[in-house]
Amino acid sequence: MILMINSQLSFYIILSGVTDACSSIESFLKDVEKSMGEFDNADGPLKEEKEQFILLQLLPYLEVSWGKSPTKKMDAYRILAKISSSRSGGEVVKHALLQLQYLLFRDNLESCKENTLLKVEKIIRSTINSPDAVFKEEADSVREIRLSVYQRILCLIIVHQIQAGFPTVDFNNDLRKLREELKVCCNQVNYKGKNYFRYSMEFIEEAISYLLKPNNKVAASNLGGCLDQCQDILEKQDLDVMGLTFLRRLMKSREWFDMHCIMCYLHGKVRFSVIRG
Repeated sequence: MILMINSQLSFYIILSGVTDACSSIESFLKDVEKSMGEFDNADGPLKEEKEQFILLQLLPYLEVSWGKSPTKKMDAYRILAKISSSRSGGEVVKHALLQLQYLLFRDNLESCKENTLLKVEKIIRSTINSPDAVFKEEADSVREIRLSVYQRILCLIIVHQIQAGFPTVDFNNDLRKLREELKVCCNQVNYKGKNYFRYSMEFIEEAISYLLKPNNKVAASNLGGCLDQCQDILEKQDLDVMGLTFLRRLMKSREWFDMHCIMCYLHGKVRFSVIRG
């Protein structure tokens, strides 16, 4: 009898915990900016409690919801981008960026909604380029992850610009400002080595230059032609590496930017096929 009561009590406690967690997540997601403001302003045990909630409950929830629909996918990107904007997040910021990076590299590219993707781009760009950008105060290890996330977002936008032809006029001036700031960063002594940090900055510079091109020039670019060939091969559902002759041409000509975009495109497509299969 006592054992039965204890079992029922344990089940009730577990059920209550699950209900409380769902309620907390729902409350957080109603107003992410307000929730993150409360997190940033908290201290002591309350700060630690909020940090554990984000790390152990919210981030796993976002990863699960990410795979349910294209809308959920974009919501996860947007929320993770906002969490990564925290000025006092520490581990929360780092893990939000790592999860955003991980999910972006799992994306099959077709599910991205252009308007939402541009919103995510704006959030991450503001953390790098605004007057009070957190990027300016972060450790290099976190900066590297943030730049990796941003370069992936730009790569997605470029692919969609080529395939769907949507304009990027609305944020061209902001991109020019970021490009100039990154040029200054690249010229600093600390970043002159050939490492991933510098590579990310150089890729972002190239991506911005690409996005600033008129749409007709983008559509007629070598990258556009390569993406068309990739699409043809993928539609045949017979991915023969030997058939990717343009990759060998890109490698010989050292067109590293086009190569990077193509590999990101194929990575998302192939991974999506493997998961779906």
